[in-house]
Amino acid sequence: MDTEIFDSCFFRLKDPNRMGITWEITNRCNLRCLHCCTSATLQDIPGQLSLNESLELVEQIAATGQFDIYISGGEPFIFDGIITIIRLITLRGMGLGIATNGTLITEELAYKLSDLGVNMIHVSLDGATPDIHDAMRGSNGAFMGAIQGIKWLVKAQVPVRVGHVITTESLATVGTFVDLVQSLGVDKIIFSTPQPTGRARMNLIGQLNTRTVHNTLNELKDKTSVRMIYRRNNSLLLPLGYCPGGSKVFHINANGDVHPCSWLAKVDRRYCLGNVKKEPFSRIKENNQALRRMLESRFHHQLCKNCELTSQCYRGCPAVAALDGNTVQGIDSLCPKVVEVEQESKT
Repeated sequence: MDTEIFDSCFFRLKDPNRMGITWEITNRCNLRCLHCCTSATLQDIPGQLSLNESLELVEQIAATGQFDIYISGGEPFIFDGIITIIRLITLRGMGLGIATNGTLITEELAYKLSDLGVNMIHVSLDGATPDIHDAMRGSNGAFMGAIQGIKWLVKAQVPVRVGHVITTESLATVGTFVDLVQSLGVDKIIFSTPQPTGRARMNLIGQLNTRTVHNTLNELKDKTSVRMIYRRNNSLLLPLGYCPGGSKVFHINANGDVHPCSWLAKVDRRYCLGNVKKEPFSRIKENNQALRRMLESRFHHQLCKNCELTSQCYRGCPAVAALDGNTVQGIDSLCPKVVEVEQESKT
């Protein structure tokens, strides 16, 4: 098993010579997940980009630089014209990943995605059994739908990875879950924990700290060949990494708003860079001065003054800092000094 420890960013790029875009192409979804970070429903959000506007956006992105696109939602396969968009993205030579709940994947669709050269499909599976997954996903039958979708994708030889949100309710079944994924012919799992945004903010979902998740996955390392990745596992890896938001990573909402990253879009909209309906993406991506000033201000944080790693540390994720301390100018809670301060405040 190859357990990878990433730094503090959720969106670290594999290729430093390329840039990444997460695109929430629709807010519509056929499920109602308790931990949905966008509060997706069956309704479009105001200002939803049309198919033609979406195709124009793809052309603008392709003309701007070396980008890879990761389409999410809502549920992307609900969007009318999604195949037309996928076809144009791959035709323009951009890498493409798609996040889906898997329930709408048919055999026909799986082979179509294979023919179009989609690089990766990320299927969410939040439990080893129907009762755990369906409860999280707010829909009976969601588990079997996702399992069948994965089987169709594997059969069509579409690269698949599984995403698993670990909660206190599912922690004890992680080993069984890994075995299930391996039996489906999938060799990669992305683990995460719930983040208090969207509908997850309203629901009481069991939270786990990074050390607990790390220890659980570490116990499985010699028992499976599945590649397990936990992006926020930085408890033993210092100094903290930098934020690529607004320089190497961008996020586009279904209404065309462009943000530095998906998490900042949800926790602090002051750093919205612009809207593609009003100005071209090439101009928007350069409009990051306020964001850069905010990130630079974190280097003068009180907690960092006497730290021996201060000259090497980039202060981690500002979105997590905002979630934990109500300000993007704070320090990522993966920093042990932040943890110490929190513990002192409780005593």
